[in-house]
Amino acid sequence: MTTQNKIVLVLTNSSDDHTHIIVPVIKRQGGVVYRIDVDRLPQFFDVSISNIGRDTSVKFTTPVGEISLDQICSIWVRRPYILDFNQVTPQEKLTRQEINMFMSSIPEITEPKILVVDKPSLINRASKKILQLKVAKTLGFKIPETFVTNSEKGARQFIKKYKNEVIIKVIDKGISMAGRKSLFIYTTNYSDQLNLKLIKNCPTLFQELIVKKSDIRVTVIGKKLFSVEFNTSKLAGVGVDWRKAGENIKKVPHQVIQLPTGLEKKILALLEYYGLNFGAIDMARTQDDEYVFFELNPAGQFLWLQEVTGLPLAKEMAKFLLGIS
Repeated sequence: MTTQNKIVLVLTNSSDDHTHIIVPVIKRQGGVVYRIDVDRLPQFFDVSISNIGRDTSVKFTTPVGEISLDQICSIWVRRPYILDFNQVTPQEKLTRQEINMFMSSIPEITEPKILVVDKPSLINRASKKILQLKVAKTLGFKIPETFVTNSEKGARQFIKKYKNEVIIKVIDKGISMAGRKSLFIYTTNYSDQLNLKLIKNCPTLFQELIVKKSDIRVTVIGKKLFSVEFNTSKLAGVGVDWRKAGENIKKVPHQVIQLPTGLEKKILALLEYYGLNFGAIDMARTQDDEYVFFELNPAGQFLWLQEVTGLPLAKEMAKFLLGIS
């Protein structure tokens, strides 16, 4: 199979900007793309799984033609989920859950010869932040001292130990849906104004505050690392979580950097542990030039880094999906 007729199956949703950008890049590299938007499945796509077993068959009927799973070279699992569960009937919610489960099953039953970036089961496991920290520590990363609890007494003791220099972050993804809007819960500094009695109802993750010189985002595609350093401390309202900057993050200088070889090996070992082909790593450089691991985003964003630095991340992803070295 030459590059000119290699087929990439993209499982996504109709609003994902990364898909909008990268699909044309795959085509310019000579690949053929079949895109399935899960939120438009009832209107535009027929998908069937049959003969489940050694000769499992998966067939897709799309607006651009028909394709079977055994014809493709790779699957890009790019957020193929319907998240808007609010303002729908219980029946509609159940239907969307069934669609999500159905579509997430397809990458799991592919033959080993088909590259998958990445299987939902691997993404789900790699998204568990407490496990991430344990694995990272085992691999030799420096991580913040962390305390997870629903005990008010335990939380107060941890906060006192670090003289209130503590941050609070969610254990899960920190995304809630309200109608068609996504609400994000950001990492925040501890404040005496917070009612710690409430954590009895919801286990909470506390960490020592890392005084940062800068943030570092490492995008891993296959075995290639693309590291970018930036500092959002001068942006109003951002605090300890650069995601609060939104589009304003593009206004701060971004610098492509080369991490120490030993640290790069640890990053690759982390992705290998989870069996991932892609990942976005959040780290910090301290005032003492130490590198601190915060978390792994197994389906993280990266296009803004391409926009502000010129790194060819979309092209690298397209080449990886097509098997171009």
